[in-house]
Amino acid sequence: MEENSKNSFVFDTSALISLGSVNLMGKTSEIANIITCQSVIKELNDFCKFEDYYGMTGKEVLKYKDKFIILQSSITDEIKFVEETDSELYNLAKEKSLPLITDDIKLSRHLEGKIKVYFSTYFLSALVNSGNISKKKSLELLEKLSKERNWQNNIIYLISRKELGNL
Repeated sequence: MEENSKNSFVFDTSALISLGSVNLMGKTSEIANIITCQSVIKELNDFCKFEDYYGMTGKEVLKYKDKFIILQSSITDEIKFVEETDSELYNLAKEKSLPLITDDIKLSRHLEGKIKVYFSTYFLSALVNSGNISKKKSLELLEKLSKERNWQNNIIYLISRKELGNL
């Protein structure tokens, strides 16, 4: 794995879609090592077959694929009731002792107490703290995400709004 001063995180498809939808893939890759698995790349490529929100956003995310660290992991600890890709990402995060970035609320609940899990909006705060975007801009991006991802009044939006308000 690439060694540098950036923190590393394992990303799932939902988190990458969120960051791509507000054009934060470039800035995120400047402050973090984006680690994922080939199954996520396949999901993104599958989205790209369509000219809808997910297709366009998938194409935006894949523009940064050369900055990703693609690893694989055996599924030694399966999580019930989630997709195989999610179990692979969980095992990868567990094996590497890294946080998993997901916007899948169901998955985050299944992983509670097993590994560190953050929503993609973690990077709105991280980018403010690193001086890459202003607090005002991060709040604007959260509102855009809320509309595009249909997050009005869901836990991701509410927690993120509170965290950004405290910066």
